[in-house]
Amino acid sequence: MRFLKATSLILLLAVGALSSCTKGKTTSSTTHISGDALTATGTLQRQGITTYQYASYILVVSSSEEYVLESTAVAIDSFVGRHVMITATNTHYQVEDGPVMYNVTAIAAD
Repeated sequence: MRFLKATSLILLLAVGALSSCTKGKTTSSTTHISGDALTATGTLQRQGITTYQYASYILVVSSSEEYVLESTAVAIDSFVGRHVMITATNTHYQVEDGPVMYNVTAIAAD
């Protein structure tokens, strides 16, 4: 009986671990990526000093999900520190081990 309980617990843990794994990038319910288009909701912050040294802003969706941003289309500086919804396109600019940079095409505060 004890062996059966231990085996069941191990099986439950394994199923839980496997179900949290997905192929590709996992996104939250407030993020949608389709091709090069990104729509996401989060807090806009200024990008500090990084190892990859590009982009001026970052959108923090959660503690494990954030996007590096620039904008040639709209002035986003006045939204820093606010909870916003952005629409952006993938610039296909990325250095080794750095994140993909997105160009914000629209922004609105919540």
